[in-house]
Amino acid sequence: MDLFKLYLDPNFNDRYPDRPSREDAIRYFVDFMSCVYNHIQERFNSTVMDWPTRKVEYLFSIPTTWKNPGLTAELKTWLQQAGFGTESQHKVEIAQTEAEAAAVYAAKQYFRVNDVVLVCDAGGGTTDINILKVTARSWTGTRLRGLTKAEGIQKSILRARNRAKCSRYMRRVSTDRPRRGRHSCRPASKNGRVQKSPGC
Repeated sequence: MDLFKLYLDPNFNDRYPDRPSREDAIRYFVDFMSCVYNHIQERFNSTVMDWPTRKVEYLFSIPTTWKNPGLTAELKTWLQQAGFGTESQHKVEIAQTEAEAAAVYAAKQYFRVNDVVLVCDAGGGTTDINILKVTARSWTGTRLRGLTKAEGIQKSILRARNRAKCSRYMRRVSTDRPRRGRHSCRPASKNGRVQKSPGC
């Protein structure tokens, strides 16, 4: 079973006949995160002295499609059931959406003031696209201003948009160049090199 994270949201609906129930999705999530937690514990218990008593903060993000604040509290409960934050000095924090976390990571790269950055977080089920402008940069950090965004786009929507874009291109070609015969969106060969048709 994959893409089960989408089904953690009680408001998520689709027509997939074998879709899991929300209870199953929660069980899959807790089971998967338990494996992640156990791996972390095995690794750091063997490499970091006094790991269980060290101050540790686990940072998690939430999908941008989760609009209900109650889901954040539920996610924290599921993570604790998996083992995260159960040691006395360990805690779990959920402070950002997945799109914000991707933007923060991108901002760690070298950019200058007034640079514009496109961040595309293409996940298994949804895609988040953000266009950001660097407004300030110093030793204290980088400041970003959002210019536009498209978050929580489902893959099926992206495929439909690509098909629509290709269809528009084909109509334009057939109108503008009626004498050149049939056109397709398959790569064309020129001078022995494969070139991708524009607009597809």
